[in-house]
Amino acid sequence: MSRANVTLFTLIELLVVIAIIAVLAALLLPALSQAKEKARRAKCLSNLKQVALAFKTFALDHDDFYPWHTEPIHGGTYGPAAGQGWKNYLALRMTGVAPNPCMPQ
Repeated sequence: MSRANVTLFTLIELLVVIAIIAVLAALLLPALSQAKEKARRAKCLSNLKQVALAFKTFALDHDDFYPWHTEPIHGGTYGPAAGQGWKNYLALRMTGVAPNPCMPQ
């Protein structure tokens, strides 16, 4: 093969290819962020389902009484300090020490 028959990309052709790739990438970014948001929502829904299942399992093991109707000596939270754990959690949430994974950052 002689050197005269070899054709190379020109600078303009190279820039056009790069521009097309950039446009395609720009079109894909919103779709990727939407997929990420759907995955975050699915994860949050799964977490809520697991919490509900844990409460139901607790109730099945404690004669259909939930933790807020069961004495602390039996593993529940009923009594004068029943809401103390939630107050501590909310205090941490308000300061940002315990972030909520279901809320967007």
